[in-house]
Amino acid sequence: MKKIFTSLLIGITVIGLSLPMGFLGVNSGSSCEDADIEAFDDLTIETDPAIPPTGDIEPESDENVNVNLTTESTGMDEAYLNVSAIGWDGEPVSGLDPSEPGTWRFEISDDGHEATSLLNNVKYFPPGTVVTWNVYLINYTQHMTYASQNYSYEVSGAWHYNNSYEDAFYRNVEMDISPELPPNAWDPVTITIQSRYDDVEIAHAILDMSYENETMEGEGSLPFRNVDPVEGIEQVTIPGYPAGTRIDFSIRAWDDPDDSSREIRSKDFNYTVSWGNTWEFMGFEDNIELTTDPDGVADRVTETIVDIGESVNITIESKDSEVPIEMAVIEYKVGAEGVEAQEGQDIFNEISSTKWYYEIDGLAPGIKVEFQIRAYDVMRDDIVSSIYRYEVSQIPLEIPEEVTFFYITVFDGEKNEYVPGADVTIKNETWIWEGQTNAMGIAYPTEMNTLQPRYIHYGTYNITVEYEGVSKNFKYELTPESDDTVEVVFNPSEEEDPMYADPVEMPPYYLLGLVIATGSAGVVGFVLYKFRKGKDKKKGLALEG
Repeated sequence: MKKIFTSLLIGITVIGLSLPMGFLGVNSGSSCEDADIEAFDDLTIETDPAIPPTGDIEPESDENVNVNLTTESTGMDEAYLNVSAIGWDGEPVSGLDPSEPGTWRFEISDDGHEATSLLNNVKYFPPGTVVTWNVYLINYTQHMTYASQNYSYEVSGAWHYNNSYEDAFYRNVEMDISPELPPNAWDPVTITIQSRYDDVEIAHAILDMSYENETMEGEGSLPFRNVDPVEGIEQVTIPGYPAGTRIDFSIRAWDDPDDSSREIRSKDFNYTVSWGNTWEFMGFEDNIELTTDPDGVADRVTETIVDIGESVNITIESKDSEVPIEMAVIEYKVGAEGVEAQEGQDIFNEISSTKWYYEIDGLAPGIKVEFQIRAYDVMRDDIVSSIYRYEVSQIPLEIPEEVTFFYITVFDGEKNEYVPGADVTIKNETWIWEGQTNAMGIAYPTEMNTLQPRYIHYGTYNITVEYEGVSKNFKYELTPESDDTVEVVFNPSEEEDPMYADPVEMPPYYLLGLVIATGSAGVVGFVLYKFRKGKDKKKGLALEG
């Protein structure tokens, strides 16, 4: 703090505090009033910082007050400060009771015209203390005494109101609760507090709480955290609870966490969590808006046919913007003619709290899909949709006679599965394609940035497959008579060849859109690959290594 020195010329005053016992009756015949008139009439008091009466500054708790006296006409043989103090709680400071003030000596210069002393706030006066003081002087030669009037200051940094005031917490602290009580199910409640006064900081604050519902109960304390050091803003968040839970809480705050007497406490709050955020109706379609692309998939009356390789996008949205969807799951069956359907499930992707989507990637011709959706609210209560069905078209694409295609599968014998992520390169003298096996262990030349097969001319192609650091290289003759499937086996099993079902002939255009949801890979892989493995082995096209 910048030092401020303010001079005050003190006139005739009356003693306002008790004086040291040895200082009474030393005027030697002169009346006290006459002595005061003749002596110390040019006394100047200076304080740093400028507390009353020389200024209006309230010193900090870690800031002492220097008191300086100067006089020209009358020298000072003795000089004292009479000091008393009342604490923030209204009780006298020990040893400095107003009825028996402490006496602190000044240090006087050799000529007796200057004196200095200290009001020791750091040692004796915590924030909120009201300190009262005056100056008492003696000149033995002239038998003169002098006592100034009483002056008071308050050490800053304390609550402006103590617990003797009704609603002391709210007189000192601003408080905000968001959202308004009661909250909806599982919604957290954030409480913000801030000191009402620039000279007082919230040093520490705690929220004490308890909770109870039909299945659980408990209690504890949550500390506030400082979220804005400049503004002194403190926050705490009560976590969300199920609907019907009763919460009770109150707040304790300190301006000095080391002084238990400085605690102020809020009133007791309570609320019961409401049933907001939960399904209003029992039925899925009553709570959820379902849309699909293509839109016919959402039509439960007519049979829907989607194109080969066409993705199906499913979007669900809460009809009530105030009711979020906590999670959504698609449960499906995927199958083909003569093949037992395989069941699975997968999780929707969140767009917003009330809107989720799922994409079923393009599938092979003749694949039939059946699905329903299970949606959960914040109470983890689920609602289940009707069953929706669609089938992938079996109409073949027109393929030019002079071009064809083939595809490569990569099989790990130790894992006994077709593996994704194997690097595949197919090239000849004028053309190259690079890619990886998909989720079902298959790779084939595609048009750029699509899943559509790229039809290539007959001829000789060099093929490189790299998997787990091992590379296999070979030539492949693509002719009108050659098979369209080449299998590359890594880590071959030592067991005898496993049994495979009889081959099922699939049209060549089934390669469109083979990247589907991972959960569907099993049945599609069974239909598209394992049924063909026996055929490939018979023709000698499945490479062992």
